[in-house]
Amino acid sequence: MICRRCHQLSDDGLNYCPYCGLSFSDDTEVKNEGDSGASAEQNGSGEERERINFDGGQYGGNQYGQYPYGQYPYGGNPYGQGQPPRAKREKTPFQKALSGFLHAIGYFLLFVVIQNIVFYAMVYAEPTVNFYNNFYSAMQSIDSSSMTVDEYNALYEYYYEMCYDIYVDEVNSVTSSTQYSLASIVSNAATVAVVLIIGKIRKRTFTEHIGLRPIKSPYSYLALPAGAALMIISLFAINVIPFSEEVIEEYNETYSFIGGGSVIAEFISVVIFAPICEEIIFRACGYGRLRRGFPVAAAIIMSAFIFAFAHGNLISYVYTFPMGIILAWLYYEYDSIFVPILFHMGFNLMNYIPIPFGESETITSLDIIVLIISAAVFAVCAVLMIAYRPKKKFER
Repeated sequence: MICRRCHQLSDDGLNYCPYCGLSFSDDTEVKNEGDSGASAEQNGSGEERERINFDGGQYGGNQYGQYPYGQYPYGGNPYGQGQPPRAKREKTPFQKALSGFLHAIGYFLLFVVIQNIVFYAMVYAEPTVNFYNNFYSAMQSIDSSSMTVDEYNALYEYYYEMCYDIYVDEVNSVTSSTQYSLASIVSNAATVAVVLIIGKIRKRTFTEHIGLRPIKSPYSYLALPAGAALMIISLFAINVIPFSEEVIEEYNETYSFIGGGSVIAEFISVVIFAPICEEIIFRACGYGRLRRGFPVAAAIIMSAFIFAFAHGNLISYVYTFPMGIILAWLYYEYDSIFVPILFHMGFNLMNYIPIPFGESETITSLDIIVLIISAAVFAVCAVLMIAYRPKKKFER
């Protein structure tokens, strides 16, 4: 709005002019007093009000006789403070990099914490309570008065191992049931909900916060078959690399839930909810924050490393790290979280599509044929997606 006295333009919604300090609702006209530069104003009661300039003198200084901050006549300046608002200081490159890295790590920790809380409540809580109850009951039945210290310690270890074996069996039975898939669905949905709440608190739009923008190129839908082809290539790499028995056993235990319980619940968890949640956390939030302080290549590599680390298994690193690089690149080029979600869904989808690959301990000619077809599909999709990716008008 324009002040009727000093004729300066200011923001709407203010009660007092930030230049002359008088109320916008006061219709009293300003009186000019010749060449002396003095100006006076009368309020509704006819009383003349004195002006003070920035130099401390009366009726002098600038032509409108502005009040300095903190000396407005009607209860302070329009910002409600005694001092003018300070301009936001620009961050140094180091501060931007550190802030982006800490934000990315923060979203990763948020993902881990919510996942652990939900899985403990829905999967591990009951076996844990049973373990301590069984162990406590076993130890209460011992008459330690007639035992030596060594005998008591030996009996303690025996009951502990026995109760722990029962605990492991109970956890494995839950892991191979529908309850595990439901816990995964709930944890992923809760993580996305918390991320959206954070965006709401930070007053960011839904689209801006998680990159939920419409797909601009029809070739972006090739991300789905490209992800499926990469899954087969990754499976071949895992079978070729000579991992130790301990690493293979750990990997099998990590993904032992696949194939147990309800196939529908497991499919919804692995193919739908997991890609959506992980892409929002590791690409939209993780890579998106790293990009504010690092070059594109560095942000992509760092986000891929965090993504691979989140899977917590040496065999998983073989495919999650290059997959993380591809996913971050897709998000950067297509500027929409939909594209990496499609790629991730295609990758996980191959867990439920039977293919004649890796069924024997040795590599067969059929394995080679399937590998060549998969590599060709991935290469064609990659070339088309690179060639027809949307033109970037500006750097994100």
